[in-house]
Parts: sequence; C-alpha cells; structure tokens
Amino acid sequence: MSKSKKVILFANCVTVVVCGVIGLYLEQELFQWKSLLFYTAISNLVAIVMCIVMAVKIATNKLNSKVWKIHFVVASMMAFTLGVILLGAGLFTNNYGQYFWQNGDWALHLVCPVLVIINHLAFSPKQLTISWGIIPMVITTGYGIVMYILNGLALVSGPYFFFDVQTIGVKAGIQYGIIMVMYCVGITLAMYLPKRQKQQYSTTKNTQAIHV
Repeated sequence: MSKSKKVILFANCVTVVVCGVIGLYLEQELFQWKSLLFYTAISNLVAIVMCIVMAVKIATNKLNSKVWKIHFVVASMMAFTLGVILLGAGLFTNNYGQYFWQNGDWALHLVCPVLVIINHLAFSPKQLTISWGIIPMVITTGYGIVMYILNGLALVSGPYFFFDVQTIGVKAGIQYGIIMVMYCVGITLAMYLPKRQKQQYSTTKNTQAIHV
C-alpha cells in the first residue's frame, strides 16, 4: 500500500474513532442503558475498536491480512446499519433528516458507516474466502434471534419495532425477521464479492508414453 493511501486510511480510522465516541455519548444521553441494545450502537462500538487497532497497525507498519479480514466483518455490520437506516427512512417516514441529523445519528448512521465502508472497498486486498463471508450474516442473524427471544419473554421492548412481538404479533415479527435476514445476506454479499479471493486453478498434464 502506498504512503498516501496509508495516510488516508489512518485519517479515516481516526475520524471514525472520534465521531463514533461523540455519537455514542450523545445516544447514551438520550436512551441511557437501552442504547446498548441497538444494533447501531453495537456495530459502531465494534468499529471504534477496529479502527483503533488499524490505526496502531498502520503507525507501526504491521497492517496484515488477518486485520483486513476482521475489518470486513465490521464493515459488513456497518453497511447493514446504513442500509437499514436508508430502507427504514425511505419506507416508513420519507424523512432522512430524522435519521441522519438528530443527536448522534449524524455520526453513527452516516459518517462512521460510510468511512468504514470506504476503507473496505477502497483499500482492502482481495483475499476473502466464503467462510469469512458467512461470519457477518451469522453475527447479525444471531443478534436478531436474541432480540426476538428477549422481546418474546417480555424482558425488553424493541429496540426496533420489528422486534416487538408483544405489540406487532409473532406472525408479523417472523415476516420482518425474514426480510431482515434477506437484506443482511444481500448487503454482506455486496461487501464480500468485490474482495473475494479468486480461485486459482492449476492444470497438470500427465503425459504417458505409449510403446507399441
């Protein structure tokens, strides 16, 4: 990676850390402990840690393939955060300002996801295998299953309306869950396919001498 790209990548990582911390603080002021239940908060918290690690690795010239693979998982989570916000704002409110400019949303819903996605698509090498492509889907689906269980047991409410099966009903909850899983698969593939490792086929010719 060239020096100029390292500088841009380092600057992006530092920006994510600073904006992410500010955004999480503002959201915590609004939602208190419940903010930790939001996928947005979880994905941004993971992204902050990831960007701190990457900044250190860049500064010490130790950025390696394993770090980039883990970064892909984080970038896919952030892409899902941005994608759901775009879908939700467009379908249910048609008011993007409500989701992108209030409180810490400008950081958690827009700035941090966009920068992490750019880091992945612009700077990461093409080295991902299918096993890495599955990990973000498992994490996000696992989060959804846990939230549905907690809502079904009435231990929490939400934090998103499609988890609140006590209000919308089990059938609607299942329908929304299927939509979210399909959406997650689509977004993860969009992040995975440009960076997948190309299979190299080696052809060996076995020549056999025939003596008559």
